[in-house]
Amino acid sequence: MKETFFWDFSQEDISTLSDLTSEGFEFDWSAISSPNAITSGFVIQGEVSGMIEFTPEPSDAYTFVHKLEVRMDKKNQGIAGLLLAHVAQDAFNRGFEGVMMCLSKTALLDYYVRRYGCSRIANTNRVMFHTAACQSLIDRFLKEGVD
Repeated sequence: MKETFFWDFSQEDISTLSDLTSEGFEFDWSAISSPNAITSGFVIQGEVSGMIEFTPEPSDAYTFVHKLEVRMDKKNQGIAGLLLAHVAQDAFNRGFEGVMMCLSKTALLDYYVRRYGCSRIANTNRVMFHTAACQSLIDRFLKEGVD
């Protein structure tokens, strides 16, 4: 069985992250999107396979996802869904009824709607994960595991 777990990076951890392109990542994970952002990684057998950065917004009762990335060699294994489910669970734990929002690359908008059950917000590249979509992510990815 694979040893898997989520890892929350401290601000100090993030500031020391080097260029991760050699590890199969494209984003600059050392650049923090918000002072209150949380960066989590999903680790499989000692390697970070995917990362997500999000900010809980208590005054508006939702979580905003800034960045989501899966290592190039780990794509299409359900890791993105697992990371989204992790954040959805965090949103429920904070009393936000699981509501999340994120910006999506235009090419991924329809995919996110089909695969993860979110809704596109008007004619924007923003998507909203309502309570039912967040619960579905948790049921599918946290309870059943990686595809």
